[in-house]
Amino acid sequence: MKFLFIIMVLLMANVTLAYSDCEATIEEGQHTATEVQAAINAAWEEAADNCYPGKAERLAGSCTAILQNDEVTGHHCTQEVSCTTCGDDLARKYEGLEQ
Repeated sequence: MKFLFIIMVLLMANVTLAYSDCEATIEEGQHTATEVQAAINAAWEEAADNCYPGKAERLAGSCTAILQNDEVTGHHCTQEVSCTTCGDDLARKYEGLEQ
């Protein structure tokens, strides 16, 4: 029983250490297009690009119709993502910001 407890503590310590050198930020992408799906996809792509070299996960997204003479002429979409950057990628990110 004591052996299992020690194993569990060591596993938990490894999980904690694995995530201790990570950073989470929120990035946003925006795009305007005539078709709503194109605007959604492009906003996601821009947000994910802003997240590089981290891993992007979708958060909130929204779209509004663009009206001209009471007619929908386009859609403006915004996508927020949670960016998680860890380890060497995080070090490279800050090296790039220092230059």
